[in-house]
Amino acid sequence: MFPMLKWCLCLILFFNLNARVAYSSSYHRSLSSEQYHDEERVALLGFKTSFTLEPESDNCPNAKSKTSTWNKDGNCCEWEGVACHPRTHHVIGLDLSCSKLSGSIDSNSSLFLLNHLKSLNLAFNDFNDSSITPQFGRFPLLEHLNLSSSRFAGKIPAQIAHLAQLNSLDLTNNFVDLELPIFKKIIDNLTELRELHLSNVNINSALPQSIVNLTSLRSLKLHETNLQGELPIKIFNLPHLRVLDIGNNWPLQSSILEMYNWSSPFEVMDLTEVTFRGKLPSSLGQSHHLRELSFSGCFFDGEIPKWVWNTTEKIDLQNNHFRGNLPSSINTSKLSSLYYLNLDFNFLEERIPPWMFSLPSLKSLSLVTNQFTSLPSEVFNNSKEPQLQELELEGNKLEGSFPQWISQFVHLEHFDISSNNLSGVVQLDLLTGLHKLQLLSLTDNKLSVNTSITVTNNGSTTAWPNLTFLGLSSCNTGEFPGFLKDQLKLKSLYLSRNNIHGDVPKWLQNLAEISNMDLSHNSLSGGLEHLPWESLQDIDLSFNTLKGPLPLPKASSTIISFSASDNSFTGPIDESICNLKYLNLLDVSSNRLEGEIPRCLGNFSNSLVILNMRSNSFHGTLPAYWGTCDGEYTLKYLDFSDNQLQGLLPQDMARCTSLEFLSVANNKFNDTFPSWLDTLPSLKVLDLHSNSFRGHIKGSKVAHPFSLVQILDLSSNKFSGRLPATYIKNFNAMINTSEPSGVLQYMGGIGYKYSIMLAFKGLQTKYEKIITTLVAFDLSSNAFEGEIPDCIGQLVLIRGLNLSHNRLTGPIPPTISNLKLLDSLDLSFNMLIGEIPQELVSLTFMGVFDVSMNNLVGPIPHGNNFDTFPAESYMGNPGLCGLPLPDCGEDNRPKLDPSVTETNDDDDIEDGGMLSEWKIILIGYGFGTVVGMAWGYYMLSVGKPFWLAKLAHRMELATIQFSGKLFGRRARRARN
Repeated sequence: MFPMLKWCLCLILFFNLNARVAYSSSYHRSLSSEQYHDEERVALLGFKTSFTLEPESDNCPNAKSKTSTWNKDGNCCEWEGVACHPRTHHVIGLDLSCSKLSGSIDSNSSLFLLNHLKSLNLAFNDFNDSSITPQFGRFPLLEHLNLSSSRFAGKIPAQIAHLAQLNSLDLTNNFVDLELPIFKKIIDNLTELRELHLSNVNINSALPQSIVNLTSLRSLKLHETNLQGELPIKIFNLPHLRVLDIGNNWPLQSSILEMYNWSSPFEVMDLTEVTFRGKLPSSLGQSHHLRELSFSGCFFDGEIPKWVWNTTEKIDLQNNHFRGNLPSSINTSKLSSLYYLNLDFNFLEERIPPWMFSLPSLKSLSLVTNQFTSLPSEVFNNSKEPQLQELELEGNKLEGSFPQWISQFVHLEHFDISSNNLSGVVQLDLLTGLHKLQLLSLTDNKLSVNTSITVTNNGSTTAWPNLTFLGLSSCNTGEFPGFLKDQLKLKSLYLSRNNIHGDVPKWLQNLAEISNMDLSHNSLSGGLEHLPWESLQDIDLSFNTLKGPLPLPKASSTIISFSASDNSFTGPIDESICNLKYLNLLDVSSNRLEGEIPRCLGNFSNSLVILNMRSNSFHGTLPAYWGTCDGEYTLKYLDFSDNQLQGLLPQDMARCTSLEFLSVANNKFNDTFPSWLDTLPSLKVLDLHSNSFRGHIKGSKVAHPFSLVQILDLSSNKFSGRLPATYIKNFNAMINTSEPSGVLQYMGGIGYKYSIMLAFKGLQTKYEKIITTLVAFDLSSNAFEGEIPDCIGQLVLIRGLNLSHNRLTGPIPPTISNLKLLDSLDLSFNMLIGEIPQELVSLTFMGVFDVSMNNLVGPIPHGNNFDTFPAESYMGNPGLCGLPLPDCGEDNRPKLDPSVTETNDDDDIEDGGMLSEWKIILIGYGFGTVVGMAWGYYMLSVGKPFWLAKLAHRMELATIQFSGKLFGRRARRARN
């Protein structure tokens, strides 16, 4: 029975198998004609033919042409980049990222016939700035849409918000705008979103509050999107949010409180340049999965919370206000994967803890601009094989071996501890074991760096890592480091502010890849024939004793910044400078250069930003053409002062709309006042002193002339007429009373600070850096006449006012008392009358006050700083009285000193003696009247020479005193 049953079962299985095979064959025959959806294959082929293929792709280095495998007869479900449903065989996925596609996607593209798409990825292609067509909203089943980095442009269409099934939307890195109403629609309609990536999309509005309703959100990337306004605080409580990147949106801010609970399970947080202020909340310590933390520029303060040191891969806390000490010890096992640690620009202090030197995966360690004072001695432990080395660190000489911490830092590429207060001696040989090290900077500490190379027993030198950046500025080294000879990949070399003597070594020319070199503030001597480096972009040779012709880069050089100031270079500037078409900064000030200024420098006005030729012996006229400097990033600083230039100022300079600083002081210019400069909207400093500018300064034709000027020096010229009240009323930068930032700032950019020579507090002072709050107005040593206008009292931010050595008349305006920041006031050598206003006593910042050689009368104000000014401040005003001059009488006139009218020395003077004195006086009048009238007329007509005017006033005082003494004697004789 059993054999029969087995036979029957086998027969059944055989027929069943044949049936399945027959069915399968029939099924696949029907698929070829029905189930492979020929219309989708045709649509894909049509989409393919609408593009060309780029040979290379900048967006994607590993780009591959996926569509090249598509053919007319193939099964589209087997094509690269195409995914089909396992049962229906509809095309449900299309991934053509990095496919070298070039063209545009129009609204009639066959792409939009693929109605069953659930995933579409066209990232990293080139769609030629075409718009994102509204047709992208026609995919009703779409769950993933990625159009990132594909050169779309224009506005994001509202139809994107129709994709209700969307889980992931990525439009990153396109030239598109997302308007606020559409942004709100996307957030309100796409409630299933888990990933929303819009970095580098221009949103330019506030983040909608409804973002906190996307409770499924896991990743939100809005990096550099021009977000502004207030950040919705509850975004830190989204229950599934792991990645939050809203960095580089500097107008965005949050009024977050220290105790607010951040409960999201964050793994990656980037809040770079979002303004928070206050302390970091302790609640983030509850997140045990933090991998990357970027809080640069958030203005957090206080101590760094302990939970920060649980972040496993990246910690970036630069540009905050963190204070205090770093923890002396932590559990470094949690940081075994940490590759990036940046604490730059904070207020951290005292010791750099030793655990920082035991992080095995660390690639970048940067502690720039803090207040650290010591390196840990623990990092210099002895090893099993002692070698003859020693390191002196803060006075402690540690003998021993190659430090063990080097072996821990095998991955270190970037090591920067510059701009701290670290002291001691550092032997650079200790770093030779860091074979991956590319950047090393010990700049601006109190370190003494020994750059000598250790020679091993076999006579070879220790192998140094191949650096690309070396910063040893202010490191007390006296020579060029010898190991630089072999640093053929070095791009940046900073050796400024050391004590390096002698010539620039010839082997330095072999560093062919050098692009940035700073050798300034040393004692380099000799000459340089030329600058041989073709890759050179930035070189600073200033403040040395180099001589000979000015060395210029090769014509093919891409040099951007060239500074050779404060040397002894001689001769003219070679015309080859005209070939440096990328030149952005040229500073050759304080040398012995001569000849005419090359005409071509005016042609550089479309690239030059800084041009400083101060303190040389250039002659001739300035280049006449400055016609292409009207861009935002063009000429800002022009200084031709202290030369022998003459002629007229070229009016083409009025086209340089970005110009902030112009000085032609101490030359031989002979011109009228360049009123055409009042149209420059950015001008802050105008210095024309010590030339032969002449004539009246007339009113302006523009609405707000010189509105940003805060330093104006027209002294020692030949200007005449009344003071320019029209301009004074429009000096908004001297009038504006907005609150200062509280942060010390200087005029100029990060790499170049503006400088100027000003007569301040009676002395010529050079300001190597101009603080942005310095406001000065100097019209001295001209021929201005008339009264001082009351509007001078509007310049409330002014710190220095000098109107001396003119022909000003009338009283001192009491409105000057409004200038509460005034530090120096000089009204001397004029013809002012009346009393010194009592209101000036309120100027408590005033350290210098000079009204000498005028016609002032009455009592000198009493109180505050007026009790400290010397008698010289009032000399030549015979009608003044009160301290520090003689006391005032009852009629507020100078009270004669009794010692002058009553002296025992003259008791024996006879009438004949008195007569003899009068004879001398009358003879003097006979001759002196003629000469005095002639010289007086000359002084009144020109107001100069000042020594003569000063002498005349002194003679006047002497005459008054002599007369008082004479009549005192006579009165005494009468009483006797």
